[in-house]
Amino acid sequence: MGDSESQTGIPLGPFVLDDVIGRAGMGVVWRGSHVEQRVPVAVKVLTMEGSRDPLYLASLRNEVRGVAGLDHPAVVRLYDQGELPAQVSEATGGDLAPGSPFVVMELAEGGTLLPLCGRMGWAQVWRVLMELLAGLAHAHARGVIHRDIKPSNILLRRQGSGVMLVDFGLARAGDRERGGSAFLDVGTPGYMAPEQIRRHWRDIGPWTDLYAVGCVATALVSARPPFVGDTVEDVLRAHLNQPVPPLEPIVEVPDGFEEWVQSLLHKSHHFRFGRAADAAHSLQELVDEEDAAVEVMLEPLIDSGPLMTGQTTNLQLLGEISSGPMLQPSDTEVMKEDLRAIDRSPLQPSPMPDLRPSLSLCDLPAQPPVNQDWRPPQNPRRSLRLLGTGLGIFGFRDLPVIGRSEEQEQLWACLRETIDNDRGQAVVVSGAEGSGRSHLAGWLARRAHETGAASIFRVVSTEKSASADVLAPLVHQVLHTMDMDREATRARVIERLRLLGGEDADEVDGLVALLGPYPGEVRPQDIAFERAKARYVLVRRLLQRQSTLRPVVLVIDDANLNEHAVAFARHILRAQEYSPHPILVVLTIGGMGGQEAVQEQLDEFMSLPGVQAIALQPLEPDDREVLVREILGLDRELAEIVARRSGGNPQFAVQLVGDWVQKGQLEVGPTGFRMRAGVVPQIPADLKAMWERRLAAAIPLD
Repeated sequence: MGDSESQTGIPLGPFVLDDVIGRAGMGVVWRGSHVEQRVPVAVKVLTMEGSRDPLYLASLRNEVRGVAGLDHPAVVRLYDQGELPAQVSEATGGDLAPGSPFVVMELAEGGTLLPLCGRMGWAQVWRVLMELLAGLAHAHARGVIHRDIKPSNILLRRQGSGVMLVDFGLARAGDRERGGSAFLDVGTPGYMAPEQIRRHWRDIGPWTDLYAVGCVATALVSARPPFVGDTVEDVLRAHLNQPVPPLEPIVEVPDGFEEWVQSLLHKSHHFRFGRAADAAHSLQELVDEEDAAVEVMLEPLIDSGPLMTGQTTNLQLLGEISSGPMLQPSDTEVMKEDLRAIDRSPLQPSPMPDLRPSLSLCDLPAQPPVNQDWRPPQNPRRSLRLLGTGLGIFGFRDLPVIGRSEEQEQLWACLRETIDNDRGQAVVVSGAEGSGRSHLAGWLARRAHETGAASIFRVVSTEKSASADVLAPLVHQVLHTMDMDREATRARVIERLRLLGGEDADEVDGLVALLGPYPGEVRPQDIAFERAKARYVLVRRLLQRQSTLRPVVLVIDDANLNEHAVAFARHILRAQEYSPHPILVVLTIGGMGGQEAVQEQLDEFMSLPGVQAIALQPLEPDDREVLVREILGLDRELAEIVARRSGGNPQFAVQLVGDWVQKGQLEVGPTGFRMRAGVVPQIPADLKAMWERRLAAAIPLD
């Protein structure tokens, strides 16, 4: 593709592509801009070869799912996605195939962190790490684990405005992986956590990214990651078996920094910082007020010293790999296809020692105190809406809570009181369909996770389901036992209970039975209610053990649909009289369905001590305007229709616009999205009617 083509610009919807700024694997990155608003963007496109590779296609889809739902200054902003039209392919001389998937994202023009490793002062190192941890806390709270944190995936913004985490192609975005997933075979060896190397996908979590942060922190102050070697296998074995080498900083660091890094690089994820907020709280204690005020600069503060490039990273030193190909001398390399087939069996370390005493008695890294205010300490960045963009990622976006500040205050106060008093409470959030009950409960869960205040578990109840249908998903979340056979489940239950304080045979048998049936088995008919109560005791004890490590927030959505959901919540509350633990139960209840007996249970539950109620009302007119114009991006005429017909129910408005997006009925207008010419907006009476209409469309009647 010639320079003249790049300079003239290639139209792509509301954007124009200017020139290629990078190539990696089977993808190419173009510099571009939004024509009308003149905002610079980066456009990542798969090449013709990459568009046919399932791994690269899945990687790009993961990136969309992972990033579209995030909105944080330290995370790259995603504007849109789509498939290249034929005219773009022609303009590139056929280098890009028509139909190739692309994503449009924020452009960072300050380069990567890689050349600054070992060349920044302590204040700047501290600032970079704090911003990185804040971005990871935001992502982790939304179920996104990056799994490829390294200096070349951390970009610098212009004019000292901070850092930005990019390349979420390997991210685990809320999906449950299987042992055979190709994404367990990729990563950057110098920054991979032991559980990632061993392919123990059930053990991958926020702590996996934090291990990589420890490797990045080492590189920032010493110009090399903690483990280097002649081959990939040498590096991987070092991560698994070798003690973390003493830190050899070439810049001055405060006392306690090496211990902080060691806490991130523990071989067992159980003994690392569990949350990015934990690591940030500990790191905050190592800086004084003067250093904390320093902003990230793009130029190194140290003029001399080693420059960390492809020539000094562990990946440059990785030689021949078991008769496999040589790795390219680049820190940005992820293990290529030929390396996916490496036999990992020689890399298995000797069995870990039996971890006793339990984690509840061990000296674990300190956790931050719960924030007095739920609001971030700094004002969040204003969402930048580019005209004519966003339809491709509409279904992935995590919309903010609008017009519910009083309810947010009440929920956060309940959480603080639960933690301060070390005693369980409950909140019942009610409202009409579309009022945003689940969205509000989800906000509390995400914010509590992001700040390190609580461990989050969430289940959805359905009508006429058995107790196991409510309790088993909860136990799976606590123990990470999904899709295991009976024998493997028993081993996992024993291991996890020992970590949480010891187990007995009856408890193990009860949990294993609850999680059945297993392959080849048939679930028995629903057990008697008295036996269900025994299961409540079993699962409540499990949650109490979990709460000794970190307070627990349990969200039960649509609790009014199932008697077992309400009965279990009541059991937890009553148990506080003789066994108090910091567990906050949040029930959401609505008006679609439900049994009379369940309503009676709810009435009794609401009368218990420690139960508060939040009844959501329709949004105020000003809040409706913010939602439909600024958040959903509709033009004024269509926004007025949606605001009026939604009756102040935010989720009705969101679902309605999502329905139009799915049907391709919207187009770009001068001030926002509008209906295509000739399309008359069909607005059902309520959310239930919309769902019924969608169901009828999905399941045609004979």
